Amino acid sequence: MLITFLRVLAILLITAAAGSASAGTIDVTGSVDYDHLEGVANFIGSRGFTYSGIAPIALSRLDPAMQCIGSPALCSPGTTISLTAAAFGVDILGQATLDGVFYPNVGVGAIVCQSFPCSVLNLEFTGQVVAPPFGPSATAVVTTPVNFSTFFFHDEGQGHGLFTTEQLLGLAHATLTLRQSDCCGAPSWLYEHVRYDLEPIPEPATLLLLSTTAAGLGLARWRRRGRAE
Repeated sequence: MLITFLRVLAILLITAAAGSASAGTIDVTGSVDYDHLEGVANFIGSRGFTYSGIAPIALSRLDPAMQCIGSPALCSPGTTISLTAAAFGVDILGQATLDGVFYPNVGVGAIVCQSFPCSVLNLEFTGQVVAPPFGPSATAVVTTPVNFSTFFFHDEGQGHGLFTTEQLLGLAHATLTLRQSDCCGAPSWLYEHVRYDLEPIPEPATLLLLSTTAAGLGLARWRRRGRAE
């Protein structure tokens, strides 16, 4: 009952933040590492941003753990496994710093914020991967790019009600570990572990350089092919 009440308050806070101060951006690196019980989140980024927190699986959403629970029909080779992982508001609790301000109770601070800055983190990864075929090893490790959508809402005025929205930016990929089992009458992949890693988004100049290099390599191949013909 208490958890439901806190979630409702967090949703109200986030709704109010939609019409708050203008949004900013934070470039981040870091990871969210999930075992069978919880996700451990650690981010570091621009503007002096740091975050460390915990997202219990019982309170958040972790599709690989929920989908690959031993049923051969769900995680047999060739089936699509969702890589969605999400935690919102009071379902992810931790500490953060941004622009020199310390937020000691991210999540909890959204509810009781009269004596310290209020803050909430919304975290979501989305993507999918195809379960690999069985091989000689009992475990399989699959890595693939995923989408990353995370927002940090904060109130520097200790309860004045004006929240600023910050979007965390980074390129994300997921590393999913599966274990083969015969627990359910037929061979099946079982969830073992998933980690979501972030790396910086290349600056426009870097992207331009990469695209120019790729175009040059393509032109060179075309010329060589023309000479060969």
